[in-house]
Amino acid sequence: QMSKFSSIVLVEKLKETRAFNGFSRVTSKPVSSLEKRQQLWKYKQGNWLPAYQVFGEGIFFEFDNERISEWAKKKVVLNRVNKLKENFQIAQQNRNLDDKQITPQFVLIHTFAHLLLNQLTFECGYSSAALRERLYVSTREDIKMNAVLLYTASGDSEGSMGGLVSSGRPGYLEKVLERT
Repeated sequence: QMSKFSSIVLVEKLKETRAFNGFSRVTSKPVSSLEKRQQLWKYKQGNWLPAYQVFGEGIFFEFDNERISEWAKKKVVLNRVNKLKENFQIAQQNRNLDDKQITPQFVLIHTFAHLLLNQLTFECGYSSAALRERLYVSTREDIKMNAVLLYTASGDSEGSMGGLVSSGRPGYLEKVLERT
């Protein structure tokens, strides 16, 4: 299992800045572009957004680029991803979603992240709402980037319980991945 990753890094201290960049009460559809969201602000004086910082911990998984590239070329994988692309395009039109390139790498890493997040809720006691993922997937051929950061960061004590990093320690992480 561990050979699927080129590196796994335990992030014992993590700081995230979250900015509120707009909302709309006029339509039920989300406003997708940053420019459109900024236009919704009543007061546009200055170049700032309200933000706050949260602290936490995480585990960073960097996938083996060669193994993912080989897997992504398989016909069965490409057929499945094409069906997902078609479904996303329909949802994108119906819900005014941002444009995304759905690639086999993206699907694999996003699926891995959610499966592992679900398992980690049992393993280390965090609620599913407390755990997040940040995907690092490049769509460019000249940039090989296939990774995910699974983390928790919140304004209360749940942001630093230590359970997530403990779950990533050698000897324990392998068992968590097997149960996923």
